[in-house]
Amino acid sequence: MKRVFCSIISQLENYQSLTPLQFEVIVPLLQKEEKFIRSSEYSIKQYFKILIRSEYLTDIFDLLVEPKYNGTTSFM
Repeated sequence: MKRVFCSIISQLENYQSLTPLQFEVIVPLLQKEEKFIRSSEYSIKQYFKILIRSEYLTDIFDLLVEPKYNGTTSFM
């Protein structure tokens, strides 16, 4: 188990997130912690959602760049 935690810590240090599968491994352990003892799996996931990597990674750079104007306006 120590190896699993070392791997998870390393993952967080290097990539700042966990895969959904990695998080699934630690949920049962989190449910035993005093803070989460009465929490559902869903609420624990919501609490840590910032650390769980999305299954659909999106490069948002394209969303931040204004589209270039080509001189025409077309709605169809």
